[in-house]
Amino acid sequence: MNEVMRPYQIDWDDWIRSDNCFLSGRELEAIRYYQLYRTHRVFAEELHLSPSRISVIFEKAIKKLRYRVHAFRQWVADRVLEKAGLLPELTEKEKFLQAPLHEHKLSTKLYNNLALTGENLEEIIATGLDNIAEIKGIGKKSVKELIALFEKNNCFELING
Repeated sequence: MNEVMRPYQIDWDDWIRSDNCFLSGRELEAIRYYQLYRTHRVFAEELHLSPSRISVIFEKAIKKLRYRVHAFRQWVADRVLEKAGLLPELTEKEKFLQAPLHEHKLSTKLYNNLALTGENLEEIIATGLDNIAEIKGIGKKSVKELIALFEKNNCFELING
């Protein structure tokens, strides 16, 4: 765990309070309890869950931290540029595309499936629209929801090519 947490240590407190933190509340709590007690037992007892369930939550958090460290590093870089006054103001389309997926109020199914591909819509459409249709669990209903989201935000041309 120390190896996974090392890149996050300096800015951890600010990052977990930011909109860019991709960990759920339970995942954050699992990490916090593990750091304090080096066991899942206390957290499991407080939540009335089995230690194995807490272990699953913890492992999911560690996996996210490991595989999404690039997003954290980008957040740190953007924060430095912003403080220096060097970060340009985003357009409405850029704000829409770069917002974390959870800000779009997607259905749980669509959110979970898209989250496997990227952290925001910009990353997802960059992988190719054909790839979105091939994601297991993305069917006609999910595609319609995604199209409606892009239409609502005047970005339909981005997925209609």
